[in-house]
Amino acid sequence: MKLSLQFLPLALVLTAAVQAETPKFPGTPKVSSMAPYGWHRGSTVEVTFTGLKLFEPKGVLCADTDLIKVTKISPVEADPKVPDSAGKKAIASMEIDPNCPSGVHYLRLYTNYGVGEVMPFFVGALPTHVEQEPVEKDKTNNTLATAEALPGAATVNGWMLGDDADYFKYEVKKGQLISAEVECARLALDTDDGTEVILTVMDAAGKTLATCDDTPLLLADPFVSAIAPADGPVFVSIKPLLPSATGKRIPYRLHVGDFRRPAGVYPAGGKPGEKLSVRFLGLPLGANDKAEISLPQGTEPFRYQADAATPTPNPLHLLAGPNVLEVEPNESPSQATVSQEAAIPLALNGILEKDGDIDCFKFSAKKGQRLIIDGYAQALGSPADLQLEILPATAKAGQNPERADDSTDGDLNNFEQTYSRERLDPSLIFTPKEDGDFVLTVKDSRNLGSPLSLYRIEITPAQPGALMGFYSPDNNQKNSRISSQVARGNRALFLMNLRPTYGTEKITGELQVTARNLPQGVTITAAHFTIDQKRIPIMFEAAADAPVTATWLDLMVQPVDAQAPKLNSFFSHNIALTYANGDIATAAHFDKLAFAVTDAIPFSIKATQPTIALSRSGELLLEVELTRQPGFSDPVEIGVENVPAGIVPQTGTVITGDTTKTTLRLAAEGGAQFGKFPIVITARNRNTGDERAGRLRASSNQIQLEVSEPFLRVKLARSSVERGKRTLVKATIESVRTLPGAATMKLIRLPKGLEMAGGPVAVSNDSKELTMELTASADALVGTYPSIACEVAVTADGKELKQVAGTGLVRVDPARK
Repeated sequence: MKLSLQFLPLALVLTAAVQAETPKFPGTPKVSSMAPYGWHRGSTVEVTFTGLKLFEPKGVLCADTDLIKVTKISPVEADPKVPDSAGKKAIASMEIDPNCPSGVHYLRLYTNYGVGEVMPFFVGALPTHVEQEPVEKDKTNNTLATAEALPGAATVNGWMLGDDADYFKYEVKKGQLISAEVECARLALDTDDGTEVILTVMDAAGKTLATCDDTPLLLADPFVSAIAPADGPVFVSIKPLLPSATGKRIPYRLHVGDFRRPAGVYPAGGKPGEKLSVRFLGLPLGANDKAEISLPQGTEPFRYQADAATPTPNPLHLLAGPNVLEVEPNESPSQATVSQEAAIPLALNGILEKDGDIDCFKFSAKKGQRLIIDGYAQALGSPADLQLEILPATAKAGQNPERADDSTDGDLNNFEQTYSRERLDPSLIFTPKEDGDFVLTVKDSRNLGSPLSLYRIEITPAQPGALMGFYSPDNNQKNSRISSQVARGNRALFLMNLRPTYGTEKITGELQVTARNLPQGVTITAAHFTIDQKRIPIMFEAAADAPVTATWLDLMVQPVDAQAPKLNSFFSHNIALTYANGDIATAAHFDKLAFAVTDAIPFSIKATQPTIALSRSGELLLEVELTRQPGFSDPVEIGVENVPAGIVPQTGTVITGDTTKTTLRLAAEGGAQFGKFPIVITARNRNTGDERAGRLRASSNQIQLEVSEPFLRVKLARSSVERGKRTLVKATIESVRTLPGAATMKLIRLPKGLEMAGGPVAVSNDSKELTMELTASADALVGTYPSIACEVAVTADGKELKQVAGTGLVRVDPARK
């Protein structure tokens, strides 16, 4: 089963300054960028967040470590000379612990009014050196002669513009390992095709020692390694592969030092807690490519650094079972590498070292044991595009194998926004038909291979599990902005996606959702549900005195029956960060949800429980009331959440600034499902000028919508009428349910020139037949109209319920002469 890295809840504590120009109700913040993108551990750095509505910043959520602490945060005061400059920036002072892991960490600024977008923040072990080239003057370090000298091994925070090339000089000793790595495309958030750069290491004379423009591990971001040919300087250059299309300055982080930068680590995992001997792939000849790793406990993949200064860790896996390494030759089933332990789970490791290479493994399995076989190559940064085939060891020539090539989001236990590269790794559910030995064949689907083409195959027993995700309340909201929040003294409904995890056969019985790390003063309400409901409404409610805060919320799904077997419960939230050719290039995976309690908002919404059911082919008006705080007169959009299939709510309903009440029309299609369904009315402020910034959102109390059979079924007899004359339309009536009050019936969907004479006619529970008179004008449209309908209007408890009870045909003829 493919799982993402574990993320731990952490709120970075701070003190917040209040900006005098803060609006009374700023609404949700939006963070569009952050600078700098990274710094070195064991230091303090000021980080500037830029965006909209960044009033009253309160803290920063960090996804995976408690070793980055915010000691102070404050808004940047508005420039009186710049219109609308208030709320555009906030500055956080951040302490990075000396033991903070290197690599990317994900930050989310939060204010008193919500949580901002995910921003990747890169932490390194090398001291940070800010490029000296002035922002206002380009190309001052663009040649060997003008190269900027580094004080030693360092990380450069720099910028490029157009076709600008930046050169840096680095002093080395003969035989020393020289490595360089760039973060550039990984910084191009929310844009397609981030800037690709060429990274080159040259000797003192300018001769190229190593060069690279992209890598299987880091995709568009390059890294290189070389051995110093002599004492003295070497030069490292970075330049765009193509000039910037936008004309904007391009940020980058360049790491230069003597760290080992492996393209891969083989084998790419082992047993939790064991010592694992590994080999680093892709290092230059003469570099130390061996290491022994003390693997951590647990089951989740982890990030491993070859050296303390290695900028980007390599992903390694943990599996509590035999770790089998291929033994060459193993190109055929008869030569297959054999697992010496007849045990599942099992991990198989190898390298497709040359074009056309094929690796075979033999393992044992029991009849009927449902197994998940996951291949990992692209997810490890390997260039291999794996294809798997499985056959019994006793298979006859020509027997078709079970085969797996690419994966889907379902195979990867994700709902959406998955790395495109992860889909190239195969996944297969395999159930042996007999006890025995089986041969697993591994190859590249393109018949390619290289010394870097490592892979890992994990065979695990399928276990029942439930996968959760959150559905964005705003359809046009990018996935990177999804968070959940509730205002003090208010409610907020969110919809949770639900499905069985990959490989789960069947989950029966009622389930329930619970939340850990719920903030003080917040309650969560969710009705019991079954696995096939797919979308579950969850209501958060905050007390009026709940502290304003933000946290990572841990959601779980388990059976209601305490005696039922426990489920493997997973929350999956994938946030796309950068794109290439329309596909996701880099993304962050979270197993917890960013959740905030915000300051009070200026409105709340209430829905009146309907006292009558909505019938098929009928309409129902819901009464909605908005409570406004003094001074708030903005228009508010009204919508419906958790609408059952077959129910069509009225759209575009707005409560204008001078009103507090409205009605919302619900229509039921003819095939709408019968039953009682919980629905909630939502209210959002309008005209914020942005799809998210400044949004305020509240949910009503939950009401039960009952969908029932119609009161009456009506059959309209065929009729005809001449222009300028009248005709009677006969209606045969069948009573289905007792009418709860006075009812009338009229003809609708009439063509131009036809009208019902005398208005609606009364109908009762005892009615069997009625006639309704139609008049045709002298210019009525001639023709046959098969879709006229009969509408029944029922009044109960002072409310009107409408139902389309039957259809019929009328023909309009020319007037006879």
